[in-house]
Amino acid sequence: LQDVLGSNDEEMSCTEWGKALTKGMAFARQTLDIQEINFSGGEPLLSRIEELRDEISLARRFGFRQITILTNGSLLTAERIDEWCEAGLTHLSVSLHTADTSAYAWLSGLGRCAEAMHERVISMIEYAAARKGLTTRLNAVRVSGCSESLPDMLRLAERLGVQECTLSE
Repeated sequence: LQDVLGSNDEEMSCTEWGKALTKGMAFARQTLDIQEINFSGGEPLLSRIEELRDEISLARRFGFRQITILTNGSLLTAERIDEWCEAGLTHLSVSLHTADTSAYAWLSGLGRCAEAMHERVISMIEYAAARKGLTTRLNAVRVSGCSESLPDMLRLAERLGVQECTLSE
């Protein structure tokens, strides 16, 4: 696979990354017949937010059936969601491990900012879930120290209108 993608250096220029991504997508679709692509890895909105639209558009041009961004939702905006959908995004997967603001503050380490951030992420999940043509998934991992139950997360998912849930131990 390195023959296809080229360098495996962690410090690739944007141009090198773009070439490697194009080659990788072509190889994945044309040689391996892979149907789905996920943009994740740490928090993709931190490092590549400006490039994501072009990367999603490229994935659509290669014919990927499912194009997903996996994010913690902290940098989501309605404008970005709309822009990515226009580029070809089919799935938005948001990790929100608790419906409880206090637990969110504890998990995120955001302290006093946690309530506003929690509400913002929830509102963006709800916005995305209402967008036609976009499948929205709520991801939750059961975290030690959080007493929240599985039914609480499922009720939140239902209230927000998400189409899919991933709940993990």
